[in-house]
Amino acid sequence: MTKRIAIIGGGVMGGTLAQAIIKADIGYRLLVCDRDLEKLKKITDMHDGIETTTDPSLCASADIIFLAVKPQDFVNIAINFKKDALLCSIMAGVSIDSLCRFGMDKIVRMMPNTPAQVGVGFTAWTATDSVLPNDKILLEKILSCMGKHLYVEREDDINKATAISGSGPAYFFAMVLAFIGAARNLGFSKEDATAMAIQTMKGASALIDENSDLAQLIQKVASKGGTTEAALSVFQDQGMDQMWINTLRAAYERAKELDR
Repeated sequence: MTKRIAIIGGGVMGGTLAQAIIKADIGYRLLVCDRDLEKLKKITDMHDGIETTTDPSLCASADIIFLAVKPQDFVNIAINFKKDALLCSIMAGVSIDSLCRFGMDKIVRMMPNTPAQVGVGFTAWTATDSVLPNDKILLEKILSCMGKHLYVEREDDINKATAISGSGPAYFFAMVLAFIGAARNLGFSKEDATAMAIQTMKGASALIDENSDLAQLIQKVASKGGTTEAALSVFQDQGMDQMWINTLRAAYERAKELDR
C-alpha cells in the first residue's frame, strides 16, 4: 500500500512544501488540506497528482503530516493522527512540547524561509529522539528541493534560526528599500533607483555564490581612499555591526516569547 503525506495548510509555505515533495519524487501519495478552495485550486494547478480536501479528518491516516497553518490556528486542529506517524511543523513559535498534545513520539520542528518558494531557501530543523534515521534521510530529500538546510540538536537553535534566516529575507528587502530611498534622495527617479538597487543586490549575491570570502569581496570594491571606503566608514561610525546584533537579538527574544 502506498504511503501518504498530508499537508495541513495550503498557503504559500504549504504550496512550497507540496512542490518540494513532488520534486523529491519519494513515492508517497500527497494530500493537501485547507478550508480555502482558491488555495486548493492553486495547489492542483501546480501538479495534477496532488489530492486536495477541505476535511482535516482525511489527514488522520497519513504516515507523514506537515503542519503549515498559522500558529494561531494550531489550537483548532483536532485530529487523531496515527501514533507512529511522523509529525513535522513549520509553525513559528510552536514548541515540540506543544506538538506533543497529539500523542505522537516522532516530531520534527523546522523553520524554512520564503526563498524556499524558488528553491533557494534555508531551513533549520530539529527532531525528537524517536525520529528514525530513514525519516531524516527522507526529510533531507524534501528540504534539499527547497534550498539548503541545517539540522540542529537544540530546539532553541530553531528560535535563533527564525531570527536569522526565517525573518532574514525581510531585513534585506527593507535594506534595499532604504537603498532605493537614498538613491532617490540623490536625484534619481523611482524607476531608475529601483533598477540600480535591485540589480546591485542581485549582482552582489551572484558574486557571493562564487566566493564566500566576504572580506575579500569588500576589498575588491573598496580601494584605498575611494568612494566605497568613504561609504563604509559611515557604516562603522553609525554602528552598523551593533545594529545587526540588536536586530537579530530582538527577533530571537520574540521567537522565545512565542515559543512559551
